[in-house]
Amino acid sequence: MRHVTTYIMFFAVLLAGCTLIGESLPVTPTPALPQVSFIFPDNNAQVFQGTDLTLDILATDPAGGIARVDLFVDTPSDGEVYQQASPVAAEAVPTFRTEMNWLAAGVGRHQFVAKAYRTDGTPSDETILIIEVIPRQTPAP
Repeated sequence: MRHVTTYIMFFAVLLAGCTLIGESLPVTPTPALPQVSFIFPDNNAQVFQGTDLTLDILATDPAGGIARVDLFVDTPSDGEVYQQASPVAAEAVPTFRTEMNWLAAGVGRHQFVAKAYRTDGTPSDETILIIEVIPRQTPAP
């Protein structure tokens, strides 16, 4: 009988310490990351070699604002930045749209990675665009 009493007391203490029922702690939402996307051209677009291609990029962040956008070409997003753009009107803006140019060189597929950043350095997830460069056809003689 003594063991039964010990078990009952153990479970009573265990249940008394349970916090599943009662007041809950306040939930602090995690701020959303900045967002970035390619507006133009479409993914998997084809362009002729030697074309001066304009990439249209849109970045948004209503919480902290966009301070800059980095573009990487054929390198990972921790590699060398190909081009960088920042807002002119303010240090950071909620919506930032920019155009960056690339001279289509090298027949084949090329990967473009865009990342947007807040002033505190918080990055967006990267967005990837694939462009295929095709050779120009010369007219037959």
